[in-house]
Amino acid sequence: MLIINFFHVSAYANIFFDTRISGGHTLALNYTPDRQKDLPDAGVLLLSSGYLELEPSAEARFWTAEKNGHAFNIIRVNFSRLSGISRKKAFRRLAAYIDTQDDPVVIYGNFGEAAWSAGMSAFLKETGLKVKNRLIFAQEGTRFNPFVLPKFYVLGFSNLGIEKIKVSAPKGRNYPEISLLLGFE
Repeated sequence: MLIINFFHVSAYANIFFDTRISGGHTLALNYTPDRQKDLPDAGVLLLSSGYLELEPSAEARFWTAEKNGHAFNIIRVNFSRLSGISRKKAFRRLAAYIDTQDDPVVIYGNFGEAAWSAGMSAFLKETGLKVKNRLIFAQEGTRFNPFVLPKFYVLGFSNLGIEKIKVSAPKGRNYPEISLLLGFE
């Protein structure tokens, strides 16, 4: 039974390792749940930005940015407080938005459920996106908790990988901050 569960989970998420790309280009992003103004790192030409209303209680911040001649549509989500029904609607609207994009899409944040759950695995299948990061067992108030379901993911297509992920728990805050260094071809 344990082996079957392991294969089921590993079909939707990287368990121990980040997906790496040796393209030589990088992009830095940060994730802090209460801060909606995280912008991509220096050296990025911001082409457009805004909010996607995925549900009345869920907005996703997006940026269209260019770095080293590569354009990306970067979407930051936080579905942690959505009910199951609201999360399904948000996934449907996010998939519809992704379908309209010409540039590669990077989505990162708290999806409110594990990658192998029915809703998220259907979203991954529909969009063709893949989970790029290892499982991060962090929750409010801690950096690591092996008993929590991982809900933070970086999603992208085959030209995107993770160079580095840093999870920190700043003093005075109830949640971890996550810094990402993405690699792309």
